[in-house]
Amino acid sequence: YAFIGFFLGTLFLLALGSVMYYKLIMEAVEEAPRYALLIKTGMTRREVLTSIARQLGMVYGFPLLVGLIHTMFGLLFYTRALGEMGQQTPTLQNALLYTLLFILVYGLFYGLSVNSYLHIVAPSSVAARHDSF
Repeated sequence: YAFIGFFLGTLFLLALGSVMYYKLIMEAVEEAPRYALLIKTGMTRREVLTSIARQLGMVYGFPLLVGLIHTMFGLLFYTRALGEMGQQTPTLQNALLYTLLFILVYGLFYGLSVNSYLHIVAPSSVAARHDSF
């Protein structure tokens, strides 16, 4: 059961991360003219990066928070059910390890999304020309 759960969880994580990444990249292409205008009016590359990191932090952070709360309640119920049946398993320790791995991979998707979004809305050549003025 652990292998099936880990395999399906990994598959779900990769699918979720990929869908969110490509959706946000499509959104970045639509937002590029707006960010170009902001850069022309004086917004620095660092400010653009901060804006993007906060925006995508909300997009990635809220589902992660809701998912962790959902998982916590499910694990507590599962652990109590096993305890009432008289079985002792290291469920919480294993779940913590998998949760940390999930957060790490999810964080990698977040970092990749922020980096790609920044390169689309504020290409280096445009930002470098603006910062030199």
